[in-house]
Amino acid sequence: MLYVAGEKMMERAWIIDYIERLINGEVDDYIPEYDSDANAVDSALENVVARLVNTLKKYRAGDAGLSDYVSALRSFMLSFQTELRVDDHGILENNHLGIHFNPSIQKYYATYEIPDYVRHKSFVENAFVNPGSTVPETHSPYSLFTNRYVDELTGFQHFKSIEQKLCVYGALNTPLGYTTLISMPTGGGKSLVTQAVSYKEKGLSIVIVPTVSLAIDQERVARKNIKLSADYEIFYYYSGCKKFKEISGAIKNQTARLLFISPEALIKNEKFQELVNEANTSRYLKNIIIDEAHIVVAWGDFFRVDYQCLGPWRKELLRVNPDIRTFLLSATFKDDTVTTLKRMFSVNGKWIELRCDALRKEPHFVMAMADGYKDKRRKALNIVNVMPKPMILYVNAPYEAEKWKEYLQRFGYSNIKTFTGDTKSDERLELINQWSDNQYEIMIATSAFGVGVDKPDVRSVVHLYVPEGPDSYYQELGRGGRDGLPSLSVMCIENEDISKAFHHVSKVLTTKKLWGRWWSMYKNPENMWRGGEIAVFASTKPNYSRINFFEEGNDSDEKWNINVLLLLSRYDMISITSIELDSNNKYIFTIKILNEAITVDSETTYALFDLIREKEAAKSLSAFALMRSSIEKESILCWSSMFYDTYPLVSEYCPGCGQHEEVICDEIDRFPLLVEVRGPGKALSSDMEVFFSDTKEALLITQDERKSLIDRYKPDVVVSDTDIGYYENLNPDLIYVNYRELRTLLKYDNSFFITGLIMAVYSDDSNRAIEEYNVIRRCVKKGKHVIHVVNSDFAISKSSKKTISLDIDGKVIRGRN
Repeated sequence: MLYVAGEKMMERAWIIDYIERLINGEVDDYIPEYDSDANAVDSALENVVARLVNTLKKYRAGDAGLSDYVSALRSFMLSFQTELRVDDHGILENNHLGIHFNPSIQKYYATYEIPDYVRHKSFVENAFVNPGSTVPETHSPYSLFTNRYVDELTGFQHFKSIEQKLCVYGALNTPLGYTTLISMPTGGGKSLVTQAVSYKEKGLSIVIVPTVSLAIDQERVARKNIKLSADYEIFYYYSGCKKFKEISGAIKNQTARLLFISPEALIKNEKFQELVNEANTSRYLKNIIIDEAHIVVAWGDFFRVDYQCLGPWRKELLRVNPDIRTFLLSATFKDDTVTTLKRMFSVNGKWIELRCDALRKEPHFVMAMADGYKDKRRKALNIVNVMPKPMILYVNAPYEAEKWKEYLQRFGYSNIKTFTGDTKSDERLELINQWSDNQYEIMIATSAFGVGVDKPDVRSVVHLYVPEGPDSYYQELGRGGRDGLPSLSVMCIENEDISKAFHHVSKVLTTKKLWGRWWSMYKNPENMWRGGEIAVFASTKPNYSRINFFEEGNDSDEKWNINVLLLLSRYDMISITSIELDSNNKYIFTIKILNEAITVDSETTYALFDLIREKEAAKSLSAFALMRSSIEKESILCWSSMFYDTYPLVSEYCPGCGQHEEVICDEIDRFPLLVEVRGPGKALSSDMEVFFSDTKEALLITQDERKSLIDRYKPDVVVSDTDIGYYENLNPDLIYVNYRELRTLLKYDNSFFITGLIMAVYSDDSNRAIEEYNVIRRCVKKGKHVIHVVNSDFAISKSSKKTISLDIDGKVIRGRN
């Protein structure tokens, strides 16, 4: 819904008329306000209008080029499926964006102008969101009722999906001291996991997010969703933020519940370190939640020193407070990523995986193979002209971003921004805020512009280079269509781009440098030994590049040295026990040597390092080979097949690519929980131990209200096919499942979800009750404690008169107890 000057304007015709008068100078500008509860289509259309208005302002002020303005006009025409009167004919004469004049009505109209290399025209047409666009609805055969805790906390009476339900309850039921890795599809409501966990009990939850903008956004969403929140409970913090005193007071007074913070601000701020340690010592720190956890093991532009240091940082906290729970969140995980995270964050086997990995449903894939650099530039310009916006153009390096920006400026695009590894922190925040605020439509970026940038309505993601592998490619294309509406993933490359990518991937740290950096750190005379551990300086200048003995390492040296230490840790050569900062904010790693061979300068040790290097190189080359093969076979193989090979748990899904126009889906009736979940299980309360004695079952034959029975017996799981939820007494862990869900969960669940006391509420229909009873028998055979609840005794099969009261092995209670 669009709001204008405080008045709700839902009518498409009114919007078109107003915009027409606005662009022709017949009305003053307006201030757009947005309905925060609007659906994805309405929100996308609101943003189309906002971008046109903002671009018009900039164009009239000289801050946007003619092509910026004409492109925004074209987007509006196609999205609102309308013609427009444009009195200034000069701006549209000989335009190259597919806008034409209809003399019979004296108005301009836009056409899609779909390039020849796009095999399936519908991909482009559908990516221009219009009033007829819809978000695909999926009917879940499973119960999506929340419990009273979630309802009172957020007002949500239903989960968005079965994936969200499993992940939220999985997090709520995570035992003390455990680490739970959670994967949930993008847009699936991952933030509810954080919110539900943080308010389950009084205490502080620290949520570590990759960017300042994401910290600010998640804090805003938490304040909006959590109805029970009070002042001084929810905060965000970043370096330079003026909220430290307020946050410090809330943590010391133990009113703070949620703190969103970047790892850099958390680890490099001495005052925050003291504050967190104080909260930890008093056991006020309850949860550590790491969002986009795959970054912890990432290298390249995604490499974040402080993200990689979170494992040792957490170990220090656990020494004082072993009850801290840790949650690792992301949309998808590779096998080697999970292996590394488990090594870093699992303690004594206290590890749970809730895997609901799934591929994105929104991107349609287009390949634009160029004959050479000149043809690539021509095709790229055409893509910018006619493909839907907002648009991200991904390039390989900062200098390439500037070159492409200069090139597009020649054709009238001046309202373009670049975001690379060279972009300074304060400028990054400003760019992201402007991007979210519809101040520009085109971003040229390296992979640095990715994680944590959550603009939902990006319609085109264009790759002008070849990523190093399917995982990095998938992370970048995932910026598009996060609102659930169709988007485009376009790759515009030439053969030379493939060669460049191979050269880049094959440049792994040489054995000589890998060994040289380790040996320089290990033999640094300033190292400190204590109790069999050694504190090494990550800023050590490697001997092979040192000009003089006193030369200190620079930031690049520190970054590469940390990578070497983490690499040795992954291969069990060392164990990182703690990380500190010296007075110059340089890292000191305390390590324990696990393989004594690395303490000796010998051919055997050199061969060991060579083997590590070869394994790392092989992984990189294997990933790139998959990327290259997909490019070379794009016309004969499904483009998404590279993702099935990269993410082993996802099932086959492709929204459409060069090989096929229709959706390829292997997810029909697939339960989203992809691996068996093991948990320690819940013990019965002492009252229920007495109630059951030496049996596993009990039968209640009663007309009593089911809510009162739940309140009385306090089950951990309620199984029911009723269409309404029960508003039970507050129990955050209580989970409602229907019989179909229970039947499926029993295949994947090992005393984690289906644990403790189970209450089975049966249908009044005897045939259905028989089917339900057969499902519950599986629980009993697995040793679960079950209370059966029926309105009347019923026969347990169609061929027998034996009733449930005669079949169960336990007490039978009739009427009120």
